[in-house]
Amino acid sequence: MSLNPSERRFAVVTTCHAAGYETYGRTMIETFLAHWPAEVALLLYHEGFEPPTAPGRIEAHDLMASCPELLDFKRRHADNPRANGQRPRWRRVRLGPLAMTLPLPRRRPSYRWDAVRFAHKCYALFDAARRTDADVLIWIDADTRFFADVTLADISVSCALGIWKGALDKPLPDKLVVYRERLAARPAYQRALKAHS
Repeated sequence: MSLNPSERRFAVVTTCHAAGYETYGRTMIETFLAHWPAEVALLLYHEGFEPPTAPGRIEAHDLMASCPELLDFKRRHADNPRANGQRPRWRRVRLGPLAMTLPLPRRRPSYRWDAVRFAHKCYALFDAARRTDADVLIWIDADTRFFADVTLADISVSCALGIWKGALDKPLPDKLVVYRERLAARPAYQRALKAHS
């Protein structure tokens, strides 16, 4: 991997199933091709449909054929309610030496805790890391729509800001805060924010 930001290679990774492709995935792919630099490939892990071809831009991989371990994971956890977003109906509470079981209010399944559902992303990312020679993989959900051109400079800086803030858990220096605010003030950013609010 090159440490020089101008020499880094990027790739975008996403997953999409057939119904998702018809609802939002087609738009994601079309707007990706229209707005992202040609140097950035889209590694598309698909299920149940044949994605469009764009040599050099889209690398299509059948998710289940590329990640057989995903099928094993899904089979192992098919009957595990907690791995499928279900929360237990009882909670054990301890107060010193005392312990009692309390009922929890009924809750709907939570997608946030659905390990089986999110496993698609994990297995696709790990497979992409094995396949590509890109230095940086960027996960983008298939229900994303791009409104404006993205440059390699935008990608380099936003990745660096994300790593600095997210992975390193450091406050951004004042100059980077100003830069991030300038990015957020761009009309395309505001349109995207408004569309998803």
